[in-house]
Amino acid sequence: SRNGATAFAVGVEGMSGDLLGSWARAMRSEKCRRTLLFPVARWQTEALKREGFDLMKVGEEAEVYLPSYRRRGGSHANLRQMLGRAKRNQLTVTVDTHLSDSARELESVWLGQCAQAQRMQLLVGEYNLCEEAVFAVVRNAQGHPIAWVEGRPGFSDRGFGIDSMIRHPDAPPGAIEMAVDALLSHRKQQGDTWFSLGAVPLRGVDYSRPLLGLICQILRESHLGNQLFHFSGLGQFKTKFSPRWRPVFIGDYQQLNAFSLYEGCRLWGLF
Repeated sequence: SRNGATAFAVGVEGMSGDLLGSWARAMRSEKCRRTLLFPVARWQTEALKREGFDLMKVGEEAEVYLPSYRRRGGSHANLRQMLGRAKRNQLTVTVDTHLSDSARELESVWLGQCAQAQRMQLLVGEYNLCEEAVFAVVRNAQGHPIAWVEGRPGFSDRGFGIDSMIRHPDAPPGAIEMAVDALLSHRKQQGDTWFSLGAVPLRGVDYSRPLLGLICQILRESHLGNQLFHFSGLGQFKTKFSPRWRPVFIGDYQQLNAFSLYEGCRLWGLF
């Protein structure tokens, strides 16, 4: 995405440092003062530093190792409780390869009750345009869709990850947990190794830069920051699935500063 003097490349894991460095220099030659990368994996950081990128840890990604995914044990007690509540409310779930019109209409209802009343701008893609996408759709006792979660392929063809989560504001507790659990079980049966629940912004943030660390802390812990994005609740939700937490970084060519973070949030669609 490019807007004004900022270019933002999303989904750059697996790309080489020299390729991303060439992209950044090309964008700088086109008068872009900021050339942002996100998310950057730890194994990419040294190569990107050699290319001239300035990097900072700004979150952690929750990844579930599917061969060992179980609902048993103390670590999954919260998840079992939420799935039990969903079943007591007579919710059911199916995993489909397309999204029906009635399920798609849930998004406008969901956005209407969100503090962030717009769709995230840098998702992988629009509905039904990825042939390999799968949708876990949760329905109530009357058969009406009340929540859905979309998974798309990634991990160099070794797994899937969440791209969208939509829930009707009146959906009973446990609806989203039921959808995510269905996707995890489905992909495990398909032989995948990993399933990404997505990054939790500002979790385990780097405080080696006092000013940027303080800005991230204020965003993560303040009422205003959580009005822009539900930082605190997102991490608690993903912990229910006992994921492995992997650090993710943001990068800007030559110098990362407070305005880099601001531009990244703006282009991502947080405000």
